[in-house]
Amino acid sequence: WAAAQTARPPSTKPDHWPLYYQITSLMIISKSVLIQRMSESILRLLTGEVRKYLIPDLERLEKLRPQGSEGLASCAIPTAMFLFVIADFFGYLVRNDSKKPKLDDTEGNLRAIFTHPLSKFSSEYAERVKTLVGLFRNGLMHQIFPKAAGIRKAGNIVHLFDRFDGLDHLNVDRFSADVLSP
Repeated sequence: WAAAQTARPPSTKPDHWPLYYQITSLMIISKSVLIQRMSESILRLLTGEVRKYLIPDLERLEKLRPQGSEGLASCAIPTAMFLFVIADFFGYLVRNDSKKPKLDDTEGNLRAIFTHPLSKFSSEYAERVKTLVGLFRNGLMHQIFPKAAGIRKAGNIVHLFDRFDGLDHLNVDRFSADVLSP
């Protein structure tokens, strides 16, 4: 496809030009069909599996609230892990900043979903994407606990981060509300 975009018709044999243009047109039509099929697949994924499996699981995790004075048993860590996975995957699906986005480019994927025109994430997400990826997402996925940071269900959706004990704490309630916002 890239070669067809930059290639020029053979100038030495004008009788081959119609064939060149037919091939180029077929490549363009094929790409359009491919993009349409990918869009249909993504739509089926969003309206099917996501609505059927992911959203109900997230809603159930949201209902688990901190217990006791120490705020235990709220499943804040698995909830946040699940939210990062969903946001990362959706970011990968909507990326348009490169011809071949990488599924393993978490920061790029999260930046794409946080700044997508149809998403409802506040600008704070894009401004703090390095913190979200470096401290929280990578800490949770690779070490179970955030790196030099905290995580909690704050019982409100006012702030994405709270700062106490000298550390930033990710408010999973806010993150969940933003990921699930229609």
